[in-house]
Amino acid sequence: MKKNYLLTFIALLVMHLSIGQSDLYQDSPPDFIDADRFSVEAVSDSDPDQQKEIDGFKMYPNPVTNGLLTITSNRNLTKNIRIYNVLGKEVMRTTLTTTNTLNVSTLVPGVYLLKVTEANSQSIRKLVIK
Repeated sequence: MKKNYLLTFIALLVMHLSIGQSDLYQDSPPDFIDADRFSVEAVSDSDPDQQKEIDGFKMYPNPVTNGLLTITSNRNLTKNIRIYNVLGKEVMRTTLTTTNTLNVSTLVPGVYLLKVTEANSQSIRKLVIK
């Protein structure tokens, strides 16, 4: 019996991060996939538990070349910052309260995921350090 999967949003949960979006059409999983090693979760846009995007969220410059990243939003409230490397390991955790500037000069050049939480809203972006 063939199973057809149509997922409009795939969230690969690594440290509770949404990694990406995709459509998946698959008759059966490939042989190299061990279903017990990871999970795939379909999330609807109307999911009441899904956090909304931070209103007016901006981060710049990206890529960062001088070690300083500016993070702003319309509400400009306290922001909890977490930065993860491509393996999902948290490499930085801090809080921005009175400033919008984050010093990322201790991070080695590469690609990271930036997770910003402000009140009940959350934004996740790719961050590039040069």
